[in-house]
Amino acid sequence: MHIDKIQAKIRPRSNWEAVDLGFLMANKWKANIYMVWFLVTMPFFVLSNLLFHDDMTWFILVFWLFIPIYDRFVLLVVSRRLFDEKITVVEVIRVAPRLIFKHFFKHLTYYRFDPARSFNLPVWFLENLSGSKRSARARILKISASGTASTLTTACSMLVFFFYLSILASLISFIPGLNLFGDIFRDSFENIIAMYQSQNWYVQLFANSLFYLAISLVEPFYVCAGFALYLNRRTELESWDIELSFKNLRNKLEEKDRKFEMAGVATKASKLAVIAVTTCILALTPVVFPSESYANTQGVENPTKRGGTCKAPREPVFENGVKRSFECIDWEEKLNEPANNRAEKELRALLSEEKYNKCSVVTKFERIPEKVDTPDTKSIWEKIWEYFFGDDDKEREKDDDSDEISFANIFEIIIWTLVGIGIVYLLVQLYKYREGLIEFFSPSSESNEDIPTEIFGLDITPESIPDQLSDEVLKLWEEGEHLKALALLYRGYLSKMIHTFNAEIRASYTENDCLNSARKVVTRNSHLISLFSQITDLWLKAAYAHRLPSDASVIDCCRSWRLSFEVGSATEASFAARKSKESTDA
Repeated sequence: MHIDKIQAKIRPRSNWEAVDLGFLMANKWKANIYMVWFLVTMPFFVLSNLLFHDDMTWFILVFWLFIPIYDRFVLLVVSRRLFDEKITVVEVIRVAPRLIFKHFFKHLTYYRFDPARSFNLPVWFLENLSGSKRSARARILKISASGTASTLTTACSMLVFFFYLSILASLISFIPGLNLFGDIFRDSFENIIAMYQSQNWYVQLFANSLFYLAISLVEPFYVCAGFALYLNRRTELESWDIELSFKNLRNKLEEKDRKFEMAGVATKASKLAVIAVTTCILALTPVVFPSESYANTQGVENPTKRGGTCKAPREPVFENGVKRSFECIDWEEKLNEPANNRAEKELRALLSEEKYNKCSVVTKFERIPEKVDTPDTKSIWEKIWEYFFGDDDKEREKDDDSDEISFANIFEIIIWTLVGIGIVYLLVQLYKYREGLIEFFSPSSESNEDIPTEIFGLDITPESIPDQLSDEVLKLWEEGEHLKALALLYRGYLSKMIHTFNAEIRASYTENDCLNSARKVVTRNSHLISLFSQITDLWLKAAYAHRLPSDASVIDCCRSWRLSFEVGSATEASFAARKSKESTDA
C-alpha cells in the first residue's frame, strides 16, 4: 500500500468528518461503483424474482440477507480508486469467487447483524487477518469509532426505508381517483402488505424493484462512509499524515537535487561544446595556411620588344633534390637572324605574324647539393606566434624547406591542452571529495577511537565483570534484584563482544546496533547468536517495557552463558586459541 498515491487529503478528522469524506468518495467514483454494483446485484435480483415468484415477500428477506456479499465489491472498487488504481470488469469477474465465498457463512449469520458492519468490513477483507489477530485489530480500531459506526448503520437503514416509501408514494400519487393522504398514509402498512400479498406478479415485481432501487441508492454510500471511518482511525493510530509530510519533503528535496544535477550537466555540456568547437577550429587551421605550390606558380609578366608578355614562374621549384627553373625566351630576336635553309625561312615568316606569341617558357633542371639539416631550437608556441604575428618579409627570406606548423603540431597542442584540463578537473574533484577520501584511506575508526568503557550508562570494562558471571546473576535474581541481575548479564555480553570477539561497538550504538555487530563476528555460531538475541530481548523488555522475564528464562540464559564462556567452556578455549595463533602469525 503506497499512501503517497492516495487521492484524498489525509489528516486526522472527527468521526463525522470522516463519514462525510466517505460520502464524497462515493459521489466522486459513483460511475465505477455503480457499474460493479449492478454487475453483481442485477443477476441476483433477477434470479431471486424467478425463484420466489409465488411469494415475493421471501425476495426481500433473501436479498437483504445477502447485502454483505454485495458490499465487498463496493469496498474493492473504492479501495482501489483511493490509491489511484483502475479496476476493470474482467478483474471483478476474476476475483468474484474469492470475494463471495470468503467468510460466506459468518457474514450471513451472526456477523450479518453487526451494527458496525461497514467499519469492520475493511479489517476482514483488506488486512487479511484471521482469528484472534483480527479480533484484536478490530477491537483497537473501534475504540473511538464504534458509536459512530453503529449510528451510521442505523441511519442508513432508516434511509432505505424512507426512500422506499417516498418512491412508492410518489408513483402511487399519479394513479387517478385515489385520495393519497386518506388512503395511503392512513393505512400505509396495510396497503404495502396487501400489495405484497397480491396475486398479480407484476405488482409484486414492481414492489421488489422499488426495494432494490432504495437499497442501491444507499448501500454504496454506506460502505464508503464506513471505509472512510476506518481510514481515519488508521491515520490516527499510524500517523499517515506525518509520514506523507515527510515523503513530500523528501520528494521536494530530491526534485531540488535533480534540478541542481541537471544544471551541472548542462554546464559540463556547454564546457565540452566549447572545447569541441575550439578543437575543430584548431584542427582546420592548416587548411588556411598559404600553399607553397600556389605561390611558386604565380607567373611574372616579362615584356617583349613588340609589346607582348611572357608569363613564367617567379621562383624555382625544388623537387626530390632537383632544382627546376624557368626562363623566358624572346623569339623576336631569333626571327631576325638569317635563315639557314628554305624551311627555316618559311617557319620564321609564319611566326612573324601578329597572332603568334613571340616568347616561350623554357624549363631547366639542375641538381642541387644536399643541405645539412640544422636543429630547430624554436618551440611550437614560438612558431605559432611568429606565424600569426611575425614579419612577412622575414618569413619569405627563410629557406623553403624549413620546418612549418603541421597538423601533427596542432594535434599535439590539442592533446596537451586536454591533458591539462583533465588534471585540473581531477584536482578539483579530489578537493571536493577530500573528506570521503581521507576517511576511505585513513585507518579504520576502530583503531582511532578509544574502546568504549560505558554504554547506556553501563560499565563494560573487563574489571567490572565477575569471572563467574552466571552465578552472580542468579544470586542477584534470587535476592530480588531483578533489573540489576539482567543489567549485569547484559554488561557481560557487551564486554565479551568488545574485548573477546573484537566487535565494532561504539558508545553511540543502540541495543539493536550492538546485536547486529555481534551477529557479524559470530556469524557461523548459531548458538551464540541465539544466546545474544535472548539476552538483548530480556534486557529490552525489563529496562524499557518493565516486563520481567520468567525464572526459567533467566536460568536458561545463565546455563548457556556458563557453557559458552566460563572456565573450561569450548567456546572460550577456541577463541583463546585463535587469538594466540593470530599473535604468533603477527
